[in-house]
Amino acid sequence: MVPARSSLPKLTRNAFSLTEKIHDITQKLHLVKLLTFMLKIGMTGGIGSGKTTVGLLFEDYGIPLIDADQIAHQQARPGESAYQAIIDYFGAQSLNADNTLNRVWLKQRIFNSSIDKQALENITHPLIFEAISAWFKQQTAKYCIASIPLLAETDSAELFDRVLVIDCSPATQIKRIVLRDNLSEKEAKRIILQQSDRENRLKLANDVIINQQQITSTLVKDVEKLHNLYLSISQTSG
Repeated sequence: MVPARSSLPKLTRNAFSLTEKIHDITQKLHLVKLLTFMLKIGMTGGIGSGKTTVGLLFEDYGIPLIDADQIAHQQARPGESAYQAIIDYFGAQSLNADNTLNRVWLKQRIFNSSIDKQALENITHPLIFEAISAWFKQQTAKYCIASIPLLAETDSAELFDRVLVIDCSPATQIKRIVLRDNLSEKEAKRIILQQSDRENRLKLANDVIINQQQITSTLVKDVEKLHNLYLSISQTSG
């Protein structure tokens, strides 16, 4: 259950029109698809699945890639689109002494409250998809990739020509999260449970890359195979 709009500051109430905004952005992205022949790949995967590693391998081929997490970080900087709305909702305690957002505090807050997690997503998600839409229009490559961790949760698969899921076992996810984020196994499991489950993501997939051991010769070959496939599809579509 999310807070009533009337109980929230104006900027945050505006941010709660998430469904309407994403619908509008969806229409814009469909128009981009109609006007261009560039293949658009939506890449997703659970936390700790290795999306960044796979993305870097595609970038080695010169493929443009935009990362939703990076957009979210950029838009939460002072003076950027989401900054004031986040402060309005979470209050001054969400700030560091230098007026930047206290990301550690925010992360803990949304980790412990599904209401706060939803509120933050309602602020950031429309802005993220607006940025991706604008970025698509600027690209001239044969294909491009948008890395969106919450692609399944935001029902945004239809915005892309193909969905690529980066997959690994839950045990591997937990191990990576614990090592990377210095969290306990219990905390890592809770984060995984807050995301769409593995089966739901795989149902959306046109393509799957298994990433159990980070960069291996098999992973490199899998990326190369998909790179060639996407080039072939884009040439056929064009």
